[in-house]
Amino acid sequence: MTEHSRDAREVFEDLAAECLRWSGEGRRRMFGREGLNVNGKFFAFLNRDQLVVKLSPATSAALIAAGEAQTAETLSRTMRKWVSVPMPATPAGHHRWRRLLAEAHAYAGVSQNDPGGATELPGGSL
Repeated sequence: MTEHSRDAREVFEDLAAECLRWSGEGRRRMFGREGLNVNGKFFAFLNRDQLVVKLSPATSAALIAAGEAQTAETLSRTMRKWVSVPMPATPAGHHRWRRLLAEAHAYAGVSQNDPGGATELPGGSL
């Protein structure tokens, strides 16, 4: 495992631990990887060094157009609404993942008609 992989796993695990404090949050396997879900609906998982999240179509399109993400269809054709985002090897990468994870959580909550969907992860920087 590379240093970058270890960092990506550690960042994801720290963020996942924060998410699991919220009501309705859970963790179970998706595509052979540990995924995060809200009220049973998946919104994120780690694939190698990449955060895979389900975001709004507008947010996904913007990330892809900016070259900051790619569709997750390489994992499965059913993943066309998901994006895969690499973690830059800078502290800004941690904050970026935090923001994207919060957006994915909120999108999953909104799409489940959950008016209490969080818009940001609690806590400070990693």
